[in-house]
Amino acid sequence: MAGTDATLLSLSGAGYTDSRSFGFASCPRVVGAAEGMNVLLERKLQRPDGRVEHAYNVTNVEYTEFEKQGICDVPAAPGSQYSCFPANTNVLYVGLKAAELAVRAGVEAGGGAALPGMILNTSKKTTYTDATTGQEHSVPAGRMECTMQNLVDSLAQHFQEAVPSERHGELNTFVVYNQRSRVTSSAKRKRQPGSLKIHQTPDGSFFDLMRNARDMLLRCGFDVPQLPEVKDYLDHGPSFIFLFHPSLGPLWDVVAQKVQGGSLANKAELVLEVAEACITQLHVDGSLHIQADTVMGGTEDALAVNYNQIRSRHDLQLHQQTSRTLWQSGAANGLSDSTVSCAGASQAALPLHQELSNILGGGLLGGRSTHLPPYSQSSKVAGQRLVYSNRCGRVMLKNVIVQNQGVDWDHEGNVYWQHKVQRRESCTIRLHGRSEFEASNVTIQGSQSFDVPDGYKMIVTAGPNGAVRSSLEPLQSEPSWQWKYSMGANSNIHLQLEKAANSRHREQLNLDATPLSYII
Repeated sequence: MAGTDATLLSLSGAGYTDSRSFGFASCPRVVGAAEGMNVLLERKLQRPDGRVEHAYNVTNVEYTEFEKQGICDVPAAPGSQYSCFPANTNVLYVGLKAAELAVRAGVEAGGGAALPGMILNTSKKTTYTDATTGQEHSVPAGRMECTMQNLVDSLAQHFQEAVPSERHGELNTFVVYNQRSRVTSSAKRKRQPGSLKIHQTPDGSFFDLMRNARDMLLRCGFDVPQLPEVKDYLDHGPSFIFLFHPSLGPLWDVVAQKVQGGSLANKAELVLEVAEACITQLHVDGSLHIQADTVMGGTEDALAVNYNQIRSRHDLQLHQQTSRTLWQSGAANGLSDSTVSCAGASQAALPLHQELSNILGGGLLGGRSTHLPPYSQSSKVAGQRLVYSNRCGRVMLKNVIVQNQGVDWDHEGNVYWQHKVQRRESCTIRLHGRSEFEASNVTIQGSQSFDVPDGYKMIVTAGPNGAVRSSLEPLQSEPSWQWKYSMGANSNIHLQLEKAANSRHREQLNLDATPLSYII
């Protein structure tokens, strides 16, 4: 959940801009929850010269240690379900330089100082079966834990005098806060059959996910059904399903500029596995899936670029060394051309062979061979890597209505939190490689599947009798449209739609939804 909207960006921004050493993303915590809490720790330390200094840092206290530390887990206000202390979510900002220095100091000190937050958790029970009687027993058990977030205790700041509360926000350790559903929704346990308690269960996490989805769609100008009560949700599923790829935003303000206006009918399903989308007035009554094979760009062999660059340098140095050797001593030493070339190759290739061996893990070339074959699939040891680019799938929809029977909400095999659902009908758009899908002023009914090949754009419109009409055309070297990002005067991210000059359908789409501006 921490990837929702601005949570992670706020955490990293608060830490990076002020060069802080450690930070926590926190949120409200339910009284009695099996979660740690974030507190400000103040310690008075006696120095060798007798003076007292004050050490401060934000830290985590595990729920198993509350009583030992004298902490009372009480409500923030009378009758409230939330604690006066915020939750430790294990969503952390770590200043790597500060952490490295702390770990090195801990190793040098010895005695386990490099393993922070060592506790023995005895709050759990374990079950075992007696091998003799076959009976099952449940007994208390202990678990040794090293709470790595307590590395922060080695990053305290020391002052000669107590720091007033109004200056606590200036410390190198810090906390940022957000709504709980936008920071964490843990799934620590399985919901018991018939139970309505969904807190810290997969069912509860998916319910929180749909709550966030509704909030975001409302910001996009969508009409979205209300979420049901917990019992109705468990018996009949959520009132809608909306899932999207994080790169569509992740900031909701960005998503709200890519997706503007529309509606989800009750029990509708919308899945946007795409980053590049320009959607205005999309109305879904049923199920719509948009799936891009390459959401953020293409993939390439992670090793190929480095391998071939090194081989090119090797060939160049080999040529230069061989030329110098032949010119300086070739005939004078009585060596043939082939002998001199091999000597030059051996002298020049060894450093590059070592460089290549370091990248390949030392095993690809074998021994001390200086032969560098061309890169091939058999040379690949690092797999594929994503290369961010405009070579991805794109979807542009304007005034599109999708109507079908959608999800079979009565199917007993539906597992909503896994997004494993049975569908009666669905509309699916698959974008392969660098491809585009455009639809405008059309109603798509029943089960429909649109597969757009790599390098093509599919254009879907309504025919004379209302039937869906589609056509394919090859793409040019550049996409027919793309978003341009800029920072506004108030530091908001502003998106501008740029369309290629040779776009054949710019008049037909006529995208002019405010507040976006368009360059044709």
